[in-house]
Amino acid sequence: MHWLASSKKHHAMNSSVLKTIFLGSWLAICGASSAATTYFSNLGQASDGIGWAQFGNIPDYNASDFLTGASAVTITSATFPLSNWDAVAHVLTPMIYTNSGGTPGTLVGSFSDITINADPGGPGAGTYSNYSATAAGINLAANTTYWMVLKNGTAPDLPFPVLWNTTASNTMDGGSTFSEVAATKLKYSTDAASWADATANTANAMFSLSGNLAAAPEPSRVLLLFAGAAGFLLRRRRI
Repeated sequence: MHWLASSKKHHAMNSSVLKTIFLGSWLAICGASSAATTYFSNLGQASDGIGWAQFGNIPDYNASDFLTGASAVTITSATFPLSNWDAVAHVLTPMIYTNSGGTPGTLVGSFSDITINADPGGPGAGTYSNYSATAAGINLAANTTYWMVLKNGTAPDLPFPVLWNTTASNTMDGGSTFSEVAATKLKYSTDAASWADATANTANAMFSLSGNLAAAPEPSRVLLLFAGAAGFLLRRRRI
């Protein structure tokens, strides 16, 4: 009876240890974290002052491309420096598109709408403020070009009432693992199907993208996890 009780206790302890190892390793592999990481940001770069992306009609789309880093990620938030030049509020919808031959291709995912209030300095004052939007989770592959797209959904009362700030720099803010696609012009569309150059220069739209590493671990790491746990239990039984 003593041997049986001891065996049951040993088995329960092994089971508990296995669960602890599995959970800890799984969280480490998945990169589980409650804090979002900023993967792309050029908000700290100097504005070029000439290449603004403009929104004057319904719908108007403006797009700027970017290149992801070495890991797949899930984007959950974005921030944009925007200026409303007229006297009414405007609603913009941020979206991420695939790249298709140097222009936006198909929709990958959308963020929450952004409402841009009338400029506190009055129409035409040109005050830029940062506006943020959230997403349930937009999955982006590693080492892949995508397009950040903003769509205008509100009629203007002045020509080109909303401006998306731009920079001539290809430099990323510190900590960014994504990058600009150099020498690509901003794109403009009225239907998100046919795209043209939005400006004559190669300015980049200014924005940031934050999120976390993609949740799904690599299959090879899962196999290593189970192999390690099994080896640990076998060693304990021999002891």
